[in-house]
Amino acid sequence: MSRGYLHGADVSHWQTELQINELTKENSNIDFLICKATEGKTYKDAKFNNYISAGLQGLKGVGAYHVARFDRGNTALGEATNFCNAIKQYLELGIPLLVALDLETFCFKEGIAEWVKQWLQVVKTKTGLKPLVYTSAYYATKYHLDNLAETDLTSGLWCAYWGSENVLPQSKYDLGKWGGYKIWQYTNTPVDYDRMETERLEDFEFLCGDTKFVSADAPYTEGECRCGCTFKKED
Repeated sequence: MSRGYLHGADVSHWQTELQINELTKENSNIDFLICKATEGKTYKDAKFNNYISAGLQGLKGVGAYHVARFDRGNTALGEATNFCNAIKQYLELGIPLLVALDLETFCFKEGIAEWVKQWLQVVKTKTGLKPLVYTSAYYATKYHLDNLAETDLTSGLWCAYWGSENVLPQSKYDLGKWGGYKIWQYTNTPVDYDRMETERLEDFEFLCGDTKFVSADAPYTEGECRCGCTFKKED
């Protein structure tokens, strides 16, 4: 019987090897695995390469995400470069990779949307990819992030809304200019599970995009932030 959707999970070093083996085994109901790659401007998840490899061996699709830490005063350029360095080897091999920016930090600054825009611009410049934006249904519009939906910098919203598997987030929250989501993280129990409202693997591959990877060191001139926030430039 048809499920009507692709089923996935997103993971980090907090998951055990045993959990990853269960998610990626041949008879698993998981179609794709999105792994934490980096956080902030220097941190790389210790299990990233292992879990990406597991996903490549047993599943239909893989992805990588970066956790933003603008609350530490990091520049978008510094954090995006950290992420690009982590995924470089997979892009150079031509492996289709879904990429995403994870936004969970609340620092109540109007400059968040500008910071996110700069991060997306750097990643697109260095890799050719257009990341998904992962955040809650509330956060997706709270900081005017839905304005990004009108740019060519992101492939859409990865929406976190934990509730009934049969109740979509649009039924409770107005997602603004996003219109809808590309991926829905519908629960965090026992791990973070996700779904795409499609059975077509081609739709997941479309979100991966066509990499035009130049170099993690490709030149990029960071734009001046005009929002009056305290995000500082790195030395």
